[in-house]
Amino acid sequence: MENPCLTFVTPTLLAGDRSLVTVVAHEIAHSWTGNLVTNSSWEHFWLNEGFTVFLERKIVGRLQGELERQFQSEFGFDESLKTAVKTFGDSHEFTKLIPDLRGIDPDDAFSSVPYEKGSAFLFTIEQLLGDPVRFEKFLRAYIDKYAFQSVTTDIWKHELYSFFPEKKEVIDKIDWDTWLFAPGLPTKPKYDSRLMEVCSALAAEWISAPENNLPVSSSLFESMSPMQKVTALGKIRTSGKFTIEKMAALTSSFNLEETKNCEVRFGWLMLGLEVKWVPIIPKALSFVLSVGRMKYCKPIYRSLFNWPEARTLAIQQFQSSRKNMHPITANIIAKMLT
Repeated sequence: MENPCLTFVTPTLLAGDRSLVTVVAHEIAHSWTGNLVTNSSWEHFWLNEGFTVFLERKIVGRLQGELERQFQSEFGFDESLKTAVKTFGDSHEFTKLIPDLRGIDPDDAFSSVPYEKGSAFLFTIEQLLGDPVRFEKFLRAYIDKYAFQSVTTDIWKHELYSFFPEKKEVIDKIDWDTWLFAPGLPTKPKYDSRLMEVCSALAAEWISAPENNLPVSSSLFESMSPMQKVTALGKIRTSGKFTIEKMAALTSSFNLEETKNCEVRFGWLMLGLEVKWVPIIPKALSFVLSVGRMKYCKPIYRSLFNWPEARTLAIQQFQSSRKNMHPITANIIAKMLT
């Protein structure tokens, strides 16, 4: 969690290879987007998180190259945003960038939508304007002007027009109403997909391989970055074509049961839960017992509650461990049972 010039981070970021430091970049960026300039209400939460994700990936681009920034941006759209929209339903109020939260507990609306839809919107605007360097200068000018103030989307939109007077016709062409007020997925930005294509190829290989002739080499998976591994596992999971009979072989081939990277482990657990692989139940229960992040606990418990073979065990564990959980996380999970 971010605080001005002081960040508290979860130990799940300690993967041993510094692969999850993007979260540190995210929380540090909040010192400007979120803390120095703050959204005026929960409806405009994307001004906090969407901007911070966008800046986080700008930092990644500086550290690891623009190709990695493009990949992580596409990952956020394909994996996080699409999953959130699918979970809520593509016509749900909470999938809007600016939702109507009157009479709603903001915790109930919390998801990756303001993070990833907001970041994708900024990515799209930067591409349309065609000058990333100047767009960064605009963001800095906006932050400087509204330091120690709370803002709305209309205020930020006015500043965009003011900073780019010569680009008025370009900005006018942005489909503002759809991006800000329409539910569901927006138009996907144009990303450089070279790193993503590697993940797609590995996923396709495992999805299409017959059960008696599965891939034997793990060299491609081992050469991937942790984020690429997560992406490949996610593509296998969401394909709807991966069979339970392949799960043990994939687990063994990629040594997934031994991984210390929580993101990779989470991707593996969610894949096992998706195909209803019974051996994954105790491993998933153990994971959410030792890791309290809502990012992990909410989807894992949801999958366990919705699986008849796992439901009773999951309810028993949740009820016995609830007192040790963060109250927000515990309350959200409890609502799944009502």
